[in-house]
Amino acid sequence: MLKRKLLPSIAVLAIIGCNDRGPLRDPEVTLELSWVGFGCRCPDWCQWRTSHDPEPCLFVEPADPSLELPDSVWGQAEPGPRVRFTGRFYEKPGRPNEYYTEGVTEGPVLQYTAYEILR
Repeated sequence: MLKRKLLPSIAVLAIIGCNDRGPLRDPEVTLELSWVGFGCRCPDWCQWRTSHDPEPCLFVEPADPSLELPDSVWGQAEPGPRVRFTGRFYEKPGRPNEYYTEGVTEGPVLQYTAYEILR
């Protein structure tokens, strides 16, 4: 009986412990990002320089489920959507909360509190 109660708790702690990104840090930033969809489990939102070389890519996650990007944003033609996000970065690299599997490349995570779809 005790074993059945402990196993779910241990699993939850393992998931949380594997994604220790630390607290959100100041200042709040606003970034225009393009989703590039590399086809891997890695950071897939990039800010582009004028030379068209990507900056290091990052993950984004909503601060609240009501801020999830609408499904309609994903039906656009290549390249993927361009969105202006406002939020704060976590102190340490990690992955968004929806990535629970192993093998995900960690990267900077921006928790956004507002967004504007640009295309």
